[in-house]
Amino acid sequence: MGLQARFLGLLALVIAGKCTHSPEPDQRWMLPPGWVSLGRVDPEEELSLTFALKQQNLDRLSELVQAVSDPSSPRYGKYLTLEDVAELVQPSPLTLCTVQKWLLAAGARDCHSVTTQMLPRFLMATGWSATWSPFRGYLEPRPLLQCLGEFYP
Repeated sequence: MGLQARFLGLLALVIAGKCTHSPEPDQRWMLPPGWVSLGRVDPEEELSLTFALKQQNLDRLSELVQAVSDPSSPRYGKYLTLEDVAELVQPSPLTLCTVQKWLLAAGARDCHSVTTQMLPRFLMATGWSATWSPFRGYLEPRPLLQCLGEFYP
């Protein structure tokens, strides 16, 4: 086991020790006012999931944001359209292909992306998605680690 994995494991134990204990690690102890717990979802029920893919050219985007915001810049006030921003920061073709192949192989249905191609949405049985909880410290298969920025159930 690598040093980084050991450190992450130790950090997880320290954080877990400081947190309030709850019956299920992915559930808050106190529900917001007016909410009612309905228990665990049936493993066969479909759930819509969204992944945020890693973006490219974020340094360039930051430079452009500064330029259009600086009155002394020749680009001042010349804002980018959503399509321009999407084209600039869209995930690499390799990232898109890797994630799409993996989702289809895992049984995902109705896969589609938003305009920016950074948020693929798909349907998956909750039994599958429960193994991909955002509270886990790892994600497999490894090629996906390079492609995913966030995971939103």
